[in-house]
Formats: sequence, C-alpha cells, structure tokens
Amino acid sequence: MSACVVCCDDRAARRLNRGGVNKMSDPGPFIVVAVGLVLLGALISLPALLSPVRSLCRRSTGARIAVICILGFVSLAVGFGLWTRLHAEAAYVFGTFVMVDTFDPDRIPAATWPPETQVNRPFVVRELWTRLLVPPTVRRPCYAREAWVCELADDVLPTTSDRWSGGSYLQDMGIACVPALVSSMIGGFFTRKGRR
Repeated sequence: MSACVVCCDDRAARRLNRGGVNKMSDPGPFIVVAVGLVLLGALISLPALLSPVRSLCRRSTGARIAVICILGFVSLAVGFGLWTRLHAEAAYVFGTFVMVDTFDPDRIPAATWPPETQVNRPFVVRELWTRLLVPPTVRRPCYAREAWVCELADDVLPTTSDRWSGGSYLQDMGIACVPALVSSMIGGFFTRKGRR
C-alpha cells in the first residue's frame, strides 16, 4: 500500500513498543502543556487592559459581557487550532498522539519512514490537521487533492478517517476550553467596575 509499511523492519517496531503500552509516568509534558494553555489564555486577555476597553466596560455591563465573550471565543479558537496542530505533528513524529493514545505495535511512526518519503511531511501534517479541525459528523475522508496524501495520513493516524470519532474531537475541544476560561476570567477581572 504505502512505502512506510514495506520499509521498516520489525526491530524498529519493537524498539517503539516496549511493553505494548505508552507509560506516561512523567508528569512533565502535562505540566508544560497546562502552563502553556494558561499562558495562552492570559496573553489573549491582555487587550482588556487597554484604557478605552476598560472605560467602556465600566460604563456598560453589556459591553463588559461582550468583551469577556469575545476574549473567550478568540482564546478557544486559537487554543483549538494550536492544540490540533500539536496533535497532528505528534501523530506524524510518534505514530500516535503520545499524550492520550497507546502504542500500536503494527503502526510505524512516519518519522521512521525512508528519507525520500519525509518530503511529504508538510502535506501529511496539513491533511491530519484539517481532519482534526473539522467536527467528525461533517468530516470528509480526504481533503487533499492527491489521494496518496490521504493514504499516508491514514497510515499515520487511522482514527481521523473515521467519520464518527467524536471522543477525540470533544477531548481536543475540552482542552482548548482551558485558555478560553482563563482568558474570560482574567478579562472579567480587568474590566470590573472597581478597577482603576
């Protein structure tokens, strides 16, 4: 079917699959991601510190609610876009999304494919990212113009071709809610009436 299945030897698969399960006992990656999400929300809430925005929010409760909602929506959109991009990149490099999935001994990471197939990385990652951004109920099986890109993307992360894989999408959306909540709370704090 594709070059990745033919090219990799059994030893590479065994090296990646020691014990069959991805043991994430180190909390370091989770802490880094959590801090990054909080910092993203705090960064996006900074426009609430602008003097014209603060004075408008002090005069009108409706304007304050609108500013908080806009900050939350922008944080949600940016957080979801960045998180799904990280998901697509990690799936390409590791053959799975290391934060949540377990290693599949039959799946070979795209990063171990031969060098001549590595030039396809931008196309495959873009296809994976597009699939992860679209809700599963309206997701198409292929967004690229070339069928071989979709075949390689299916080899990297087969679950994205499944139309009803809503669990991963809801999980990604839930993670993207973290910066939205942080941004809304900080924006609400900055725009409250008693603040100078």
